[in-house]
Amino acid sequence: MLEAIKERESTIWDIESEIKGIGSLYEKYATVYAAYLVKTRGLNSRDSFIEMVRDSMKEDRWMFLSSAVDKNWDTITHLSESVDERKLLIYLKYYTADASTFTGFYATPESEAVLAGKLLDVQDDDSIADICCGFGTFLQVTNDIAPESRYYGVELIAQAKEITLIKSELFGRTSRVDCRDMFAIDDPLSFDKIFTDPPLGMKPMSYRNQNTGLDNAMASIAGMEKATSYTWPIASLIMNHLKENGIAVELVAMGGLFNSVEKEIRKYFVENHYIKGVIALPRRLTTAHGVQTAFVIFSREKKSEVRMIDARELYVSGRRQNTLSDENIADILKGLTEDCDYAKSVPIEEIRENDYALNPERYFQKQIIIKNGVELGNVVRKITRGAPLRASQLDEMVSNAPTDIQYLMLSNIQNGIINSELPYLKALDKKYEKFIIQNGDIILSKTGAPFKSAVANFLEGRKVIGSGNLYIIRVDENKLNPYFLKAFLESEAGTASLQQASAGAMLANISLDALRSMVIPVPPMEKQSKIADEYRVKEDAVKVLTRRLEKAQSEMKEVYREEDADAVD
Repeated sequence: MLEAIKERESTIWDIESEIKGIGSLYEKYATVYAAYLVKTRGLNSRDSFIEMVRDSMKEDRWMFLSSAVDKNWDTITHLSESVDERKLLIYLKYYTADASTFTGFYATPESEAVLAGKLLDVQDDDSIADICCGFGTFLQVTNDIAPESRYYGVELIAQAKEITLIKSELFGRTSRVDCRDMFAIDDPLSFDKIFTDPPLGMKPMSYRNQNTGLDNAMASIAGMEKATSYTWPIASLIMNHLKENGIAVELVAMGGLFNSVEKEIRKYFVENHYIKGVIALPRRLTTAHGVQTAFVIFSREKKSEVRMIDARELYVSGRRQNTLSDENIADILKGLTEDCDYAKSVPIEEIRENDYALNPERYFQKQIIIKNGVELGNVVRKITRGAPLRASQLDEMVSNAPTDIQYLMLSNIQNGIINSELPYLKALDKKYEKFIIQNGDIILSKTGAPFKSAVANFLEGRKVIGSGNLYIIRVDENKLNPYFLKAFLESEAGTASLQQASAGAMLANISLDALRSMVIPVPPMEKQSKIADEYRVKEDAVKVLTRRLEKAQSEMKEVYREEDADAVD
């Protein structure tokens, strides 16, 4: 697979160099397709080309080609004369499969489509649907595997739909592709196999009361109105069109598999046994985004467990984009049936205990044993977020002259210590007074890794508020020594506890609920104080060494003096 990808990339780049002045992906594709038609049908003029298209093709095809023919006829004839038919076909078959690499448009990467086809185990005579089929990469790949299947695609963008049809005509059986919203699929349609790689960044709330099909999906399941992405409304759509013995694969952003907002939605799918498995995929399989993604496998098999596969490390690294090799795909498929260090079955009971989290890495973490363990929320007075200030608000509040009000940012915490260079603020609105940090508070970053922490120790009379990406933990000093807590958070066990409590699609982050429920050791106060005192001695030593380092770095800048250089001359 990798050698074939390299060959086609070279061919695509060669043709790209011939059409680099052409704007959109769609116009480029139409130009090369027109050149192929001119070459293979022996057309010798623009008029004969237009006549052929209008006589033998549907109106949608002419609409797709017309702009390219009007603007790029010279380029079309040049390509038809200078590029051989095989290379034109390589471009037409694979250009949009790598569209994210070459143009920034998102398309399902071929290796991802191959994996999806094998997960679905497509067979001849299957009815196969690709919802949000884009440029038809999945339909093309599965057509190669099972040419006698019946294929259906739905795509909202008319040009993308036309490209899918062109590819199906050139390289496989003609598919039915409807240009419509995915939530407007005809109700009677049902399929043996369904795949979808939908837009990851779209928010369903932005389209409420504008799309009847989406509104119905959002109303179909308790908690669906809180969905932060299309992941679960599309999952509902999938189950509506999946045959009794069918199977489906959806590409999702990892965030929807663990966030607290969509817990009730996940509960519905888990408790109804609709989720057969989840596969965490490697990063950078596309250059279009950096989101951590996963394949969710749906079925109606009613199993009491979910197959979890953590395939994040199964890939071939590329300069701009990673790829799944044939061996990687084989390893992932093996994980469907064989337990190994990255694959296992997780009982629904265990998923239930983990708030219906479906991110596979959660179930491969080592168990952390905490002696004298107590949930953090039971030994603190309160945990709050810092002040929710926008950058523009902060710019207006910052003072160039010293005041008694300062602002603490994540960048001000280095080596577990708050530096003294905090920006000054002109004044503090009363609504922000609740965010004032007290001495002895633990400051913890909301995101990692690694997570940063520090104990507040400001000069008397200073008012310091923290930024919104910080947690302020006010301990109950009758139960917990703040320096003991900081020593734990920086230990191997504490770091692992934070990591286990956190999750993130792109960057690890910890929720307020997860932080409150994180288990920490709470030994007797005498032992806490002993550890805290030892920690503070080490912290003071770090401060001394930091000052010496800063002094030495400053002096290094003074070593060279112009008068000394002149004296050498």
